Amino acid sequence: MRTPIRYHLGVAALLAVALAACNGGSSIPVGSTAGSSGAVTTQDAPAPGQVPISANAVPDGVQPNGLSPIVTEPGDVYGATDKFTPHYGDASHGGRGQVVDGVTCTPHMVTNLYHVHVYLGIVHNGRQIALPYAIGMVGSAPPENGYVNIAKCYYHIHTHDSSGIVHLEVDKNLPLTDELYRLKNVLDIWGIPRSTSQFGPFKGPIHVFVGNVPQIGQTVVSQYAEYKGSMDDIRLKSHEVIWIEIGDKYYTASQLPSVNFYMEY
Repeated sequence: MRTPIRYHLGVAALLAVALAACNGGSSIPVGSTAGSSGAVTTQDAPAPGQVPISANAVPDGVQPNGLSPIVTEPGDVYGATDKFTPHYGDASHGGRGQVVDGVTCTPHMVTNLYHVHVYLGIVHNGRQIALPYAIGMVGSAPPENGYVNIAKCYYHIHTHDSSGIVHLEVDKNLPLTDELYRLKNVLDIWGIPRSTSQFGPFKGPIHVFVGNVPQIGQTVVSQYAEYKGSMDDIRLKSHEVIWIEIGDKYYTASQLPSVNFYMEY
């Protein structure tokens, strides 16, 4: 299990990571503190991403505003870590270098072509769970300042950190408004099992909420609507936010936090 650590990313480090390849994810989890540098310290009690749930919470909702607004930075960890198996990278049924849903794993990341980002938030009984880093990367190097940028091969769908940011890429110049992938592609590369009553190791009723920016290039998502169909069918677009909530206690659309993307698309 990874020990919670303090992430310090100065301006130079942020620029270096951003220019290296993918534009990756900050926010301040509940139960964390941040200094003037924006560094986040996760604390043992409550656990990272812990949501304070009222004893009087009704079954169809939890305490409003229990999740802090999310302001992404590269290398961030948002939520309780090490809750999936494996703790990072793809599961045994996920991408291991083979073609998955038509998505290949290539020795280099795509740069300056079609490259957009979505946010995938996982919440179990009101507590945010961190997305593993290095999903969609095979033979990844250890993270530096919470950010993984080196691997033997990279799927065109991958994560660099545990912020919740998912990178979507192809090696073609296409309009950034195109919707090339579905959530199914992300989850299949990850290899995560899911159904109407289970997501990975978590079991219970599932509610899915989706939010989008009003127009391409905007960076803040603050309004959500419940998605009633299969989560696999959600088409992915630039700066889309998807919340998957498992359990009897869950946030309604108006209770979910805003997400601010630091990258342009």
